[in-house]
Amino acid sequence: MKILLVNPPRYKNVDYVREGRCMQPKNVWNNIWPPLTLNYIATLLKKNNQVIIIDCIAENKNWSSLEKDLKTQKPDIVIINNGFPSAKGDLKLGSLAKKINPKIITITFGIFPTLLPEETLNNFRIDFVVMHEPEITMQELIAAIKNNSDFKKVKGIAYKEQNKIVFTKEREFIKDLDEELGFPDRNLIKNEAYTFPFDKKPFALLLLGRGCPFNCSFCVAPVYYGRKYRVRNPKKVVDEMQECYEKFEIKNFMFWGESFTTNRKFSIGICDELIKRKLKFDWITTTRVDTLDLELLNKMKKAGCYLLGLGIETPNEEILKNVNKNTSLKQIKNAIAICKKAKVKTMGHFIFGFPGETRKTAKKTIKFAKNCGVDYAQFYCAVPYPKTKYWDELEQKKQIVSKDWDLYEQNFAVTKTDELTPKDIMKFRTKGFNSFYIRPKFVLKQLTQIRSFKELWNTFIAGLSVLKWFSPKKK
Repeated sequence: MKILLVNPPRYKNVDYVREGRCMQPKNVWNNIWPPLTLNYIATLLKKNNQVIIIDCIAENKNWSSLEKDLKTQKPDIVIINNGFPSAKGDLKLGSLAKKINPKIITITFGIFPTLLPEETLNNFRIDFVVMHEPEITMQELIAAIKNNSDFKKVKGIAYKEQNKIVFTKEREFIKDLDEELGFPDRNLIKNEAYTFPFDKKPFALLLLGRGCPFNCSFCVAPVYYGRKYRVRNPKKVVDEMQECYEKFEIKNFMFWGESFTTNRKFSIGICDELIKRKLKFDWITTTRVDTLDLELLNKMKKAGCYLLGLGIETPNEEILKNVNKNTSLKQIKNAIAICKKAKVKTMGHFIFGFPGETRKTAKKTIKFAKNCGVDYAQFYCAVPYPKTKYWDELEQKKQIVSKDWDLYEQNFAVTKTDELTPKDIMKFRTKGFNSFYIRPKFVLKQLTQIRSFKELWNTFIAGLSVLKWFSPKKK
């Protein structure tokens, strides 16, 4: 069968990153990511089918261009990558495909159809929803379609039968990511299209593990990938990095997992393997503040880590407790301090609008971000995703003010607190960015680190894009 796997075009003139639990506009980081999960699915399906990946974001394709592709390629099946804020745009691909050929079978996966399968099937021309981890389910579903088998035997899907939605048994999460997924075939994507914003060097998104054992009430990761943290074999991870370099000359990597240092043995294993092989690769990743120590950070630095994202959220311990973050201000300060000792740059992630947020706490968060020592900062509005504990709590309190899914991204506020309106929360987010980045100390520091005119120009262009993220226009 001929299968077209599509990362849909921009929605409302915004380019979106759609990867697992991460759904964000391009200008959050001023770059687009390779569609890793789509790549994994295509790699598994190509053994018995003809597959083509179309990444409309990377290839700058609009709906008209995609329509031409559908007419030219004549696929039997269209698989749609789906993100939350862009869902209404992404899923109209089902209607477009059916208009061209009503016999085309449409399948979608991602956070939105996993959390809202009924809405997906009732409101859009989608034949099948694949829920949670999609790769193995997608293989079995395609095989069932080809063989005209009973869909009820395929775990982890939803579909309509005689106008009623049928849910099959829930699929178990993948136990061995290396064994069952292997490496994604990066020949199927245009690797040169995915670059870091300042130096424009190509990078690869690299899967480390899936699942999260922590209890943060706002996080959708455990809902999508489960609570057990399943990691890959460190040697296999480094093998994949070597393959990226040998085949595509990629030396820059973004490690993709919930928290790099949750499993210390695993993270040390990757570092040791990189050091042992004397591989000079650069990589960035994210982690929690309560899973770090100086020995580990020194090893990460030696192995090529140059930027670490820290899930700080807020310095207010009462608010941290309200969302079950289970970290402390002492741990936050310690994590930043030992990153500095290890000479690993830090990106602090801060969220406004959690239960207990007031004008006073929001102002303190901004002040803390400026003075705590992180090199960079990201500021977000809290988002209540359906089926999270956070959603349930706010629904009970009637503090969710909008269920327009277009607004369910972290630069818009759809909730209120006892003191703050959604408009207040968004104002604090914008003030956080302006206070952190538009100050002489930060600007001068960045200018002293620029090594060429080309890098200066890239920094300027990146800055213009990021300014749109600071103060987004209402959708």
